[in-house]
Amino acid sequence: MRRISAIALSLLLSVCPAAAEPLFGGWSGLYLGGHLGGAWGSSEWFDLGAGNIGSHNPSGIIGGGQIGYNFQLGPWLVGPQASLSGSSLGGNHLDAIFQFGAAPEYDRSRNDLLGTLTGRAGYAWGRYWLTAKAARPGRVPATR
Repeated sequence: MRRISAIALSLLLSVCPAAAEPLFGGWSGLYLGGHLGGAWGSSEWFDLGAGNIGSHNPSGIIGGGQIGYNFQLGPWLVGPQASLSGSSLGGNHLDAIFQFGAAPEYDRSRNDLLGTLTGRAGYAWGRYWLTAKAARPGRVPATR
């Protein structure tokens, strides 16, 4: 089974409704944001007949945007958020089985696009708020 697992760290540059609190008396509403960061991971390649045929450590840059909506319930905030990112995450290695001959073969993994749909929850006081978001990591199929 071929797969790539990646852990991404991103610098979040959110355009939150920080000015909305004094202007409109609450945090409810639509927001837009952007993010930029990097990612790295490991890609293990296994063939049922030959066993381990190689591995590599993909890395790259991730950047994109997000959109969401806050619903304020007293001091609590909840709401959905969607994000979409472009990525240069990828890597390759020489295939252990097909490395010989006139045209050696490389195994490659690449991820060009990432997207999430998550729920958020937070607590607001005055002009400040604390929010939490969690997502279960998924697996990205590798390409050969």
